[in-house]
Amino acid sequence: MGISGLLIRVLIAVLIFGGGFTMGQFVLLYQPIALSPSESVALAPPSHVDGREILVTERGVLILVDGARVVNYDSTDSMVPILDEDSNGIVVDADCGLIEVGDIVSYRNSDGSIIVHRVVSVLQDGSFLVKGDNSPVVEEISCEDVVGVLVGVVY
Repeated sequence: MGISGLLIRVLIAVLIFGGGFTMGQFVLLYQPIALSPSESVALAPPSHVDGREILVTERGVLILVDGARVVNYDSTDSMVPILDEDSNGIVVDADCGLIEVGDIVSYRNSDGSIIVHRVVSVLQDGSFLVKGDNSPVVEEISCEDVVGVLVGVVY
């Protein structure tokens, strides 16, 4: 493990243990979404965290994931109820070869803004179709646009 991985682990430990979180306050994202009014499909994200990398103690939960960072979200409503401005996301660097339908990814759009949407299709050329759970708009993004994959949410 590199120094950055160690620092992230220490930071997460401080946030969780030092911040007074208790068990039960950490929630992983596994929720069904509706693609259209007539089609309901459970697109639960695949697991990016091995169960052996999650340590539960009386004081809280420690997630041992290299390269993890805690992010906050703007109030756009595109990913409500999964994500809103009060959510704290745990994001890891993206390996496009491991991204699957159901993953929630952060990507840079054409004006440079970071957007967070769910992958609804992986195309043969390695690009992705993404959309907000609360949005009818589907966008195509390339692997180069993806900056992270959400692996958990703390509410």
